[in-house]
Amino acid sequence: MDIPDCDKEIWEKGEHVFSIYDGMKCADIEDWVKNIIAKESGQRVDWYYFGGVAVVKVIGDCKKVCRVIKKHIPFEANYRFTTETDSVIPMSIFKGD
Repeated sequence: MDIPDCDKEIWEKGEHVFSIYDGMKCADIEDWVKNIIAKESGQRVDWYYFGGVAVVKVIGDCKKVCRVIKKHIPFEANYRFTTETDSVIPMSIFKGD
């Protein structure tokens, strides 16, 4: 499967919400992000590799995207949500969900 480039606007302006370090193939990440996370959240979501890490970014309601990610986390993957130390998204958006 050929993986399309990340949407340029999302790559440049999107908020980093989730990282996958290993455990998923590119085709599986593409399917998960586009056909589950983006569709269910109704937000503009895409991903790209940086330094061997799959970086998921969003333009839109980050809180909504994070709720959908939590619902569909790929437990076989080594992942983490973005923290205050490596993104502009405050961890407070995850509290109370």
